[in-house]
Amino acid sequence: MPSTSSAPDVLPAKIRKRLSELLDKVSNNTFAIRMWEDVMTSEDRERLRDKVNSEPVIPRIDHDTYPAPPSGVDEMQDGWPGEILHRCYRRWRADGMWMIAKGIGQPQAIAELAREHGFLGEREYLRLLEAIGGSKVQRQRSKLPEWDRDERTLRFEGTVIRKIRSLTIARNVVAILDAFQNRHWCSRVTTPATLREQGLHDAVYTLNHNLKKLRFHVDSDGCRVRWTRHR
Repeated sequence: MPSTSSAPDVLPAKIRKRLSELLDKVSNNTFAIRMWEDVMTSEDRERLRDKVNSEPVIPRIDHDTYPAPPSGVDEMQDGWPGEILHRCYRRWRADGMWMIAKGIGQPQAIAELAREHGFLGEREYLRLLEAIGGSKVQRQRSKLPEWDRDERTLRFEGTVIRKIRSLTIARNVVAILDAFQNRHWCSRVTTPATLREQGLHDAVYTLNHNLKKLRFHVDSDGCRVRWTRHR
């Protein structure tokens, strides 16, 4: 397990108990795959790849055969589960992988993953952050895009980069923005089947038109959309 920046044993007993409950929920293989596919960025996955490749070989893990592995590009860029995820998970589980990807301690990693997977509401998440000294996360999150449905504005880095005139007319674009906002702007989201039937590629093209600072992309599977910074 990677080293922690906030040792769990110095936290109040109530906080330790809650973190332990959440750890049981977020550290399994199912959520590791979801984290790899939908939450991590390509940079996160590449950081883990480099880390696991620098580790001493463990034959029972590193020489194990992963069935029908995707290409390295698909696994790193599009998040398809494959050999690197398999090797990382068997060493560190989901919480340890998140610690390495984000350079944070285990309590903070547990809280972040629990929030991403819907096990923590915003208020409890912020209370946990305060208890474990996680203000760093709040500063990082302020750098994420923010879609305000009531104001119909998309903001990024303190700037309004898109104003939606009508939620009804631009309903497919709004559906994409809603999906990202609901998932706290993880790196990619799976879009509703109705949106894919109504023209996902057209909606992404419209969203990207004259958009500064961000770009949205449809994954090769035609089901998921990811966002990236654009300079």
